[in-house]
Formats: sequence, C-alpha cells, structure tokens
Amino acid sequence: MQTAAMQSAGEHAYQTLLRLIETAELRPGTPIVEREHAAALGMSRTPFREALHRLELDGLVEREPKRGTYVSHLDPKDIEDNMVVREALEVEMARRVIQDELLDPAELEEQLARQRGAINRGDVQGFL
Repeated sequence: MQTAAMQSAGEHAYQTLLRLIETAELRPGTPIVEREHAAALGMSRTPFREALHRLELDGLVEREPKRGTYVSHLDPKDIEDNMVVREALEVEMARRVIQDELLDPAELEEQLARQRGAINRGDVQGFL
C-alpha cells in the first residue's frame, strides 16, 4: 500500500522527468539511471520507479531488460502527425487573436520575434 508521501514523491518524479523530456533536456536515447536520478531528486527508488512506469506507459521511456531505462526515440510519423495538429491549432489561434483583437499586432510581432530568436539559438525552453 502506498503512502501519500510516496504518491507525492512519485508524482514529483514524474512531473520532473516529463518536463526534462518535453524540453529535450533529456534527449532521446539518454539513459535514466534510477539510483542517480532518484538521489538527485532526493527520493528513494520506489517512487522513482513508479514515475518511470508511468512514463513507460506514456511511451516516453523504454525499459530494456538487463540494459536499463532510456528516453524513447521519437517516431517520425508521430512527429509529422503532431505538427499537422499543432499547425492547425496555431493558425486558428492566430486568426482568433487577430480577428478578436485580443493582442496588439505589435505585441504579437514581438512575441513571434522572440520565438524566432529562440529557434535560432536552439533554445527549446525559450521557444516553448
């Protein structure tokens, strides 16, 4: 039976690892060493393993018996599908922002310029 503290630690580990994967701080193929990463988060390996299990179910990490746990490689088809959806959403959001005048055009241009700069610098977090 899990205690609230274990659930909280597991959730903390899950959210932390999720953010590191989403922002590419943990790149595809990067090994995740339970002992080291759990210690870095100040927790035991049990809640950390719980987080890894959730990430595995999400398809974000892969466990290889006797080899370890690694950040999953991205599937090119999934990337393409996600980009199509993202483009449709972003175009619709931009249309609504402009049409409903939710954002000053100068401010919109400034935000886009900041995103372009982040892309050029390879700054994933800044882009997001």
